[in-house]
Amino acid sequence: MNNIRFQAKSVIVLLSFVVAACSLPYQKEYVRTSDKIMIGHKAAKTSENAALYASYLSGLHAQYDSDFGRAADYFSNVVDVVPDNNDMLDLMQLLLASEGRIDEAAVYSQKILDKKINSGIASSVLIASLAKDKKYTDAIKISDKLDSALYSQFFAPMMKGWLYVGEKKYDLAFKEFEKLKSKKSLASLYFFHSGMLHDYLGNVDKAKKSYEQLMESNKSLSLSAVEVVGSFFVRNNDEKTAEGILQKYRENNASSVIIDSISIAKLKDKKLTDDNIVNYGLAETMFGIAATFNSGFGADVSQIFSRLALYLDKDYALARMLIGEILEARDLYEDANKLYDEVEPNDVTYFAVQLKKASNYTDMKQTKKAIKQLKKLADIRPDYYVVYSDLGDAYRVDEKYKDAIKYYQKALDSIKEKSSSHWVIYYSQGICYDLSGQWEKAETAMLEALKLMPNQPDVLNYLAYSWLDKSGTDKKRALAMLYKAYHQRPDDPYISDSLGWAYYRIGEYRKSLPYVEKAVENAPANAVLNDHLGDIYWQLGRKKEAVFQWNRALVSKESPLKPKEVEATNHKIKYGLEE
Repeated sequence: MNNIRFQAKSVIVLLSFVVAACSLPYQKEYVRTSDKIMIGHKAAKTSENAALYASYLSGLHAQYDSDFGRAADYFSNVVDVVPDNNDMLDLMQLLLASEGRIDEAAVYSQKILDKKINSGIASSVLIASLAKDKKYTDAIKISDKLDSALYSQFFAPMMKGWLYVGEKKYDLAFKEFEKLKSKKSLASLYFFHSGMLHDYLGNVDKAKKSYEQLMESNKSLSLSAVEVVGSFFVRNNDEKTAEGILQKYRENNASSVIIDSISIAKLKDKKLTDDNIVNYGLAETMFGIAATFNSGFGADVSQIFSRLALYLDKDYALARMLIGEILEARDLYEDANKLYDEVEPNDVTYFAVQLKKASNYTDMKQTKKAIKQLKKLADIRPDYYVVYSDLGDAYRVDEKYKDAIKYYQKALDSIKEKSSSHWVIYYSQGICYDLSGQWEKAETAMLEALKLMPNQPDVLNYLAYSWLDKSGTDKKRALAMLYKAYHQRPDDPYISDSLGWAYYRIGEYRKSLPYVEKAVENAPANAVLNDHLGDIYWQLGRKKEAVFQWNRALVSKESPLKPKEVEATNHKIKYGLEE
């Protein structure tokens, strides 16, 4: 499982340098011991201490499981007792904001700012909260206190610009947007945001010029820009330009199903009004930050700012999808699906999120639900290959390889012109052929995958590893392929094991050892890897270590040994490897 743990300290570090919120306020780790939490609480009764400890430990456990909402609920009991603990205040606002509980997070954000602590997250949460309540003057005062260079160049102009719109100070808003022009890389943001404001104010010619400059400076518009700009041209009787914008988005996002849900008729409804202009502009700003930092520890920042975007505009479809993707990356598929359930059928992302829901069902091993949903989607879009590919995945997980092969083939038949991105369908189909005892067809499918993506490490690994176990195959060719895969992904335990096993199969035991040891180090619970390491140890005369690894293979739960493999491993434990 690849859960991304919520590292609040790292979030603040990243935000202080990238979003330029401020200098790092908290240099120490978050509260890690009960003694540190209990500062100022030494006179408490033993029973109260026990309850506090229990809440804290339960919060830590929930946080470890990426259940941030439950963690916040437990930690709230702690922060009530130690309200002056800055670390706990910060942790509470981060956990609550990441869950979309912005009004609750704002309470802790206010306490942080009251302590004169510069915090980009606290300021952003409060600005969103105040803006939603139309308290624009108060929000501007907070934004004025964040004055680092990066902040003033990127975040503040958009944020303050839209807050000034809320105050109907349009000249000041345009002046803020003008600041984005100082850097060429930010010019497209200037064109977009100033264009939206001109559009809202009815300055048709100026809005048109800004949007045209946006399209000239940016070869690939975002979905939100496509909707906003496309809507402008439709409302101003230029459907030809609007259709051209849609067509260009289709060309740049060929695999996206979202664009097919957008029509000229729907674009007419995307109008900026008094009711939505400020919140939409702020939501667009928040999402811009979220999209920028959606990787590594930045995913935590991304989740918070996506939540702020959705808080400001509940219909901001891309923010919801990005949050869902972050949850999926943490293996929180059920939480992602609950979020997708909020999407209405008339939303442009509806079909896309239904696909995501089905894929999440497959990942949760709820294949019956996945298959049922995907077949409904296939009825809606019988020409869309992804639906059939996903059906193949669901049947493959369900070990119904014949059905999986059929749907993978249906996916391939639905693709008019195959590209490098379609390698995975041949690869998945090849696995199913192999697992159903049809090696020649499996090999053909894998080679087709390599034609589309010649150096794809997963395909190189699977094909070469399979060749090692087949008689009459070129072991040296297999070794060369694995070496190529390994140098692309040296920390992948399965590729590392395959390369080591290739050396083992040609009798190069010493060369095989470091690769398989590395594999076991990175995947210690994998039964097959432990079994391989045992074999290598035996061949190198390290017989006690070999027996230890074989025993470990028998109890390992990841990729458990099959019955015949269990029998063979027990035989090795008793008699060793035959000379």
